[in-house]
Amino acid sequence: MTIGGVVTGNVAVGYYVYDPHLISSAADWDRFAALVNNGTDSYAGRTMRLGADITVTTMMGKEDHPFRGTFEGNRHTLTVNISGTETGVAPFRAIDGATIRNLNVTGTVTSSGNHAAGLVGCCANGNNILNCTVATDVKGSGGAGGIVGHGGSGSLILEDCVFSGTISGFSGHAGGLMGWCDDLTLAIRNCLIKGVFVPGESGKYHPVACKNDDSTVTATVTQTSYLNSIVPTETGGFLIPEADIAPVSETYIPGIWAKPFYAADYHYYYYQSPVVTLTSETEDVTLYDGDVLTGTGGPNTRVMIDGSARVTLRDVDITGIAARNSWAGITCLRSGVSIYLEGNNIVKGGGRADYPGVDLTDYSLSVYGPGTLTAIGQSGAPGIGPQKGRSCSSIRIFSGTIIATGGKYAAGIGGSWQGGCGMITLSGGIITATGGENAAGIGFGYEPNDTKLTLRICGYESGGWDIGITRVVATSGGRYAEAIGRSGVSHDLTGTIQMSNFDRNLVDSKDQILLINRKIYTTRTLASSFTCIKEFAPDSFVTGRVTINDDPVSYYTDGDVALADGAVLTGTGGSDTYVVIQDGAAVTLQDAVVEHSRWPGIICLGDATIILRGENRLRGGLYAPGIFVPEGKTLTIRGDGMLDVEGSSAAGIGGRDELPCGNIEIAGGTINAVGYGYSAGIGSGTYGSCGAITISGGYVEATGDSYAAGIGSGERGSCGNITITGGTVTAQGGFYAAGIGSGERGSCGAITISGGCVEAMGGSMSAGIGGGKGDSFIQSVCGDIIIGLGVTSVTATHGDGGPNAIGAGISGTCGTVSVSDGLNDMTDGATRTITVRPIRFAEWATAVGITGTWDAKDALGIPNIFRYAFGVTYGAFESPPLLSISFDADGNPVIHTPPLSPRVMGFEFAILATDGLDGSGAVTYSLNASGETVIPKTDKKARFFRLTVKEK
Repeated sequence: MTIGGVVTGNVAVGYYVYDPHLISSAADWDRFAALVNNGTDSYAGRTMRLGADITVTTMMGKEDHPFRGTFEGNRHTLTVNISGTETGVAPFRAIDGATIRNLNVTGTVTSSGNHAAGLVGCCANGNNILNCTVATDVKGSGGAGGIVGHGGSGSLILEDCVFSGTISGFSGHAGGLMGWCDDLTLAIRNCLIKGVFVPGESGKYHPVACKNDDSTVTATVTQTSYLNSIVPTETGGFLIPEADIAPVSETYIPGIWAKPFYAADYHYYYYQSPVVTLTSETEDVTLYDGDVLTGTGGPNTRVMIDGSARVTLRDVDITGIAARNSWAGITCLRSGVSIYLEGNNIVKGGGRADYPGVDLTDYSLSVYGPGTLTAIGQSGAPGIGPQKGRSCSSIRIFSGTIIATGGKYAAGIGGSWQGGCGMITLSGGIITATGGENAAGIGFGYEPNDTKLTLRICGYESGGWDIGITRVVATSGGRYAEAIGRSGVSHDLTGTIQMSNFDRNLVDSKDQILLINRKIYTTRTLASSFTCIKEFAPDSFVTGRVTINDDPVSYYTDGDVALADGAVLTGTGGSDTYVVIQDGAAVTLQDAVVEHSRWPGIICLGDATIILRGENRLRGGLYAPGIFVPEGKTLTIRGDGMLDVEGSSAAGIGGRDELPCGNIEIAGGTINAVGYGYSAGIGSGTYGSCGAITISGGYVEATGDSYAAGIGSGERGSCGNITITGGTVTAQGGFYAAGIGSGERGSCGAITISGGCVEAMGGSMSAGIGGGKGDSFIQSVCGDIIIGLGVTSVTATHGDGGPNAIGAGISGTCGTVSVSDGLNDMTDGATRTITVRPIRFAEWATAVGITGTWDAKDALGIPNIFRYAFGVTYGAFESPPLLSISFDADGNPVIHTPPLSPRVMGFEFAILATDGLDGSGAVTYSLNASGETVIPKTDKKARFFRLTVKEK
C-alpha cells in the first residue's frame, strides 16, 4: 500500500453526482411535475425517489397526462399546500398503472371541485398505494377522500396505509380511504382510518369508501379498521359492508375493547370484545383472544381457552357440570392464557375426581383484574393447577380476589395429587387458598412427582415501590402439610420459597400462613428474599413507537408502558407512567422523560439493551433508581444520544438500599448518572449489591452521594468487577467514598482500565480509584487494580486525608496495583496521572506495512490522502480504493471504511469532502470508528471524498 506520491487519473475515491430521479427540493418536484403534466415524460417503468422532507404547491399529473411510474418516498414527508377548482385536486392529481410507497403526506388540500384527496385525486388501471401515512386536511366538495378521491376502472391496492387528517366542507359523499369509485377491483389490506369528518350541508361519509350505486365494485378487505370515535353517516350505498370492517379503540379496556392488533401506524389498537353467554344448554365453548365470557353454564358446558389468549370472565358460573362429564371448569389449551376478572365468578371441576376448577396442565396461566374468582377442584385436583398426576408450568396472580380450594390430596393453588407445579408468583390481590387432605394451601399436592417449586410472594411496601399483595391466607389440609410449600409426605424441596417486603423472622406453630401488609405468621422460616417488581399480564408488551404524556398512555388504563424488542419510547410521562422493558428486548429512548414519585424511571425485567437517541431524562421515585436491572441480568446502554439519570435514595443506574441488582454495560451515549441516599451514581445502593460494571465507549459522568462511589458500591454495599476499555469517563465519589471503586465500608471486585480517558476523584480519606474509608470494625475493600496499555489517560485524585490516589482508602484494603510498562506514570501531590507514550504515524505505518508519509501530497497538491486498502481496482489506480459510498434513508451520503479508530495514538483519521477534484470547498468530518461515516447532504451536484490522516 502507498501513501502520498504522484498518482495520475481520478484521485477521488468516493463521489456522488446529480441524480435525475431524486427529488430533494420543491424545485425538483416542480421540474418533475412539469415533465409529467405537459406530457414530456410519464416515468413509466422508472422510479422517482424523495430524498428529503419538502414542501410543495404544485400537483403532479393530469387526466390526459397521468403519472405512470413508481414514487419511492423513503419515509420522508411531503408537506402540501395545494388548491384548485378542477376535479381531483391532490398532490398526485392523476395516476395510471403507478405505485406510490413509503410516503408521509401532511398539509392542506382545498378544492371547490369533486374528488379532492390527501394523496391521489384520480386513479385508473392497476395502481398500488403502499405503506403511506396521510395526515392532510382536505376541504372539498363531493367524493372527497382521505387518501384517494376517485377510483375508476381497473384495480387498486391500498396496503399498510393510514389516514389521520381531516375531511371537511363536503356536501356530497366522502370516504376515509377513498371518496368515490366506479367499476373497480379494490383490495384493502391492513389500513387504519383515524381522521376527522366535518361534513357540510347534506354531506355523508363512510370511514372507508363510498361508491356509485350503479357501479360494479369488487372489494376484498382484510384487517381494516377505524377509530370508534368515528360514527359513519352513510348507511346505504357505501362500498364496504359493516361486517368487513370494525371500529377499534386506542385504549385497552378489559372486557370491552380488548382484542389487540398491530396497526399500520406501528401502534396497538383494540377490537371490541365478542361476548359469549353461557346457558343451561351450552356445550363446548372455545374462547379466543379478546373474548368475554358471561352467564351460567349447564351440565354439558365445557369451556376451553385457546393458546396465548387474554379473555374476560364476567359473572360466570360453571359449577353445574354433570358427574358423568370429566373435564375442568375451565381448560387452558396452551400456555400464555390470561384471565381478566370482572364481577363474581365461580368455576368447579366436573366429574367425580381428577379435574381442577381451572386446568392448566403442562401450561401457564395469569390472572388479573378487579373481580373475584372462586375455583374448586375435584378429588385429586387443585382449585387452580393441573390434573391429577400432571404438572403445570407457572401460575401468576397480579390482582383480584382469588378463593381457591383443592380437592382431596391437592393444593388450593399449585400441585395436584402425584403432580407438580413449576413456579407460582403472587404479586397482587387478596388470596385465600385451602389445600385438600395432606396438601399445602399454596404449593405441593400429596406425593408430588416433582419436588421443584419456586414460590414468590410480593408484599405491599407503602412509601416504596407501590406494588404487592394486600392479603394472603393459606391453610394446609392436615397437620403434616404446610400452609405454603410441602405437602404431608416426606420429600425434599429443591426449589425456593421467596418473600419480599415482609418481616424477616417468619415462624409460627400454626397450620396457617397469614400475610397482611408487612405482618406474617407461618409454619416455617421463609428466607431468600427477592426483588418485587410490578408485573404485566401476557401480551401487554408493545413494539413500535410509544409516545407518553402527562395523561396515562393510550395502551393501558393505569399508565403502564411495557416495551418489547424494537420499541421506541418518546415524550414526557406523568407520575403514574410505569415503564418496564421486556426480558431480552432492545428499545430506543428518543427524547423521553420519565420522572415520578414511586418507581424507578425504567425497570428491566431481564436482560435489556437501551439505545439512546436525542436528549433523555430518567428519575426514580422514592427509594428507586433511575434504571434498575434485576440480579443476574445485564443492562447494555449504547447509542449517540444523551441521558441524565438520577436515583432517589438509590443509584442513578443500578440498585437501592438492601436491593441486589445485575450487571451494567455502557457502550455509547453521553450519560450523566447521579446517585442519592448513600448510593452510587452507577452501581449499588446503600447495603445493596450489583454485578459487574463495564464501560467500553461513550461519555460517562457519574456522581455518588455521601459515602458512595461515583462508579461502584454504595455505603456498606458491594459491586462486582469494574472494567473500562474505552470512552471518556469522569467519576466523583461522595464523602468517604472512592471515585471508582468502593463506598464507605463497602467493597468492589477488581478494577481494570485498559482504554479510554478516565478521571476519578475520591471523597475525604478515600482513593480516586480503589477503596473508600473503612473503620476499625468494617474495612473498605477493593480487588486488584490494573491500568493497562490502550488507555489514553488515567487521572486519579484522592480526597483530603486519603493515603492513595490509586489503592486503598483509610482503614481499607486493596489488592495489587499494577501499571503496564510503556505508560507514563507520574504523581503530583494528591493526583496520580497515567498517560500513554504517543506512537507517531510513521511508527504505526511501518508496523502495518504502509509506506509513505502522513503529509505527502498527490498530483493535484491535496495532502494527507490515504487511498488504498481493499476492494477492487478503480480507474487509473494500481491499488484498490479505500472508500465506498451509499446513501441512507434521509439522502445523506454514507462513507464506508474499514473499522478504524478515529484517534490512534499520535494521529487521527478523518473524511475530507471536496466540491472538486482539485480540493476546492474542502470540509473535514470526523471518522466514525464503526466504518460508516454519515456526511450531511448539501445542494452540491457533485462531491468527492478521501480518507485523510494527520498527526495530533
